[in-house]
Amino acid sequence: MGRGALLVAVNPRPDVALHLMTAHLKSKLLTYPSRSGRARFAPQDEDESAWAAGIALIKRTAEAVTLRVKANALLADNDHDALILLGDLNDVVDAATTQFLKGPGSSEINNKRAFNRPDQGNDTRLWNLAHLIPASRKYSRKYKGTGELIDHIFVSQELLPGNPRRLPEVDCHVDGIGDGLPVVDDNPGARLGEAASDHAPVTAVFEL
Repeated sequence: MGRGALLVAVNPRPDVALHLMTAHLKSKLLTYPSRSGRARFAPQDEDESAWAAGIALIKRTAEAVTLRVKANALLADNDHDALILLGDLNDVVDAATTQFLKGPGSSEINNKRAFNRPDQGNDTRLWNLAHLIPASRKYSRKYKGTGELIDHIFVSQELLPGNPRRLPEVDCHVDGIGDGLPVVDDNPGARLGEAASDHAPVTAVFEL
């Protein structure tokens, strides 16, 4: 992990253990080496651009796999402890790195039939709550004017009980930040000194 993940265990009830694991994966902002030792943010040519993009993706993939392996250890053969995995994953819902985290199978929340049908993968599966965010607010930052959801909340089956499964309230608060989310680009110094985040908070409310 380039930046260490944080794991916290809480007991909302004596018979319920809830693990929360949060991480900030490798940034999509590409950096390039220089003779001075200071990072550059513009490539010298397309070869260097491809090299830096590949290295960044490899790093983010390794971090996502690390989180998935830890999640497996917490969830396997465990039918009472719940897990919430969340954070700035720096990739959208359908990206390969994000897909690593959801676990086996294809019973996403937006696939109603499969979602409510128990199977052997449920024990270690994590569901991405992104599918519950209203379409008009399904983004957590604006990159070059385009909204993208790169902040995610994944949950284990213990937090989605019942048949049909009981769903939490999930939202991305893009309309609750002053004048709205700022637009960011590949210039890391553009918002130096700005107090507000360029990400909108994503929240989920559960009944335990």
